[in-house]
Amino acid sequence: MSKRAQLTLTLIIVGCIAAIVAGSVTLSNNMHTAEALPTNNLLVNGGAELGGYYQDGVPQLFVAKYWRAWWHETDTRPEYKIAEYAIDRHRIHSGTKAHQWFNNYATHTAGIWQRVDGLSVGRQLTLNGWVQAWSASHDNPRVSDGKYRLRVGIDPYGGTDPESLDIVWSETVQPYDQYFELTVSTIARSDRATVFVWGQAEWPMKHNNAYVDDLSLVQEGEPEPTPTPNPTSTPTVTPTPDPTTPTPVPTVTPLPPDLVDQIATETHNRIVKSLGEALILAGEFLLLEAAP
Repeated sequence: MSKRAQLTLTLIIVGCIAAIVAGSVTLSNNMHTAEALPTNNLLVNGGAELGGYYQDGVPQLFVAKYWRAWWHETDTRPEYKIAEYAIDRHRIHSGTKAHQWFNNYATHTAGIWQRVDGLSVGRQLTLNGWVQAWSASHDNPRVSDGKYRLRVGIDPYGGTDPESLDIVWSETVQPYDQYFELTVSTIARSDRATVFVWGQAEWPMKHNNAYVDDLSLVQEGEPEPTPTPNPTSTPTVTPTPDPTTPTPVPTVTPLPPDLVDQIATETHNRIVKSLGEALILAGEFLLLEAAP
């Protein structure tokens, strides 16, 4: 083979390797992209990405940092741990971790809570989160045949009793083996508020697991106005309009997980196609060089 042919073949092989590496990086980044949470999120560690701790030193209560586990004392206490992407990516909404609690062959009513301080009374609070359940009599992690309910709520007075009548709850859902988004809003009635996640396993299935990810709490709007006496009449001053018009600030909307997976698949297919074409080209080139 001539030096020219060797150089050309080497360039083709290097190009193929570069395409494979670029595709691997693209797929890896797409699969691990964390959903952009609100920058004004008042909750800490809403997606369990900061890891966990053993609540009260109990090995079965490995709860996400800055959160507290709760459960009905009259029912079975579930075990708490952090779900990991490396174990089952299907249980992660974004990032690499998620909240999780579960038990086997038993029922439970349980969840987690976190309290935030420094709120303005009268402003709207909006809680958002993603929830998923696996309730099954078998070991297939993609099929549920039990009954598990989930919801999220806000205590606008900052209490820590999950049974308080002050809690404003979202709808109750049964999101088996896929994530479902829950949202609820209320008005802050104190300088603190508490966020709750509530899960209930109604049947003693072999597996009763709850998964929660990407929790956020934001404070919106202005405080409710305080009534004031009518002021005495004063001359009206007509304000001068500001000649400059503020430029709208664009917002960045995160890609839905399904669209991210679609992009990753399409990228992978294009890389495989390009690689195949490059290899065919290399083969044809070698045949031409070998011809008399």
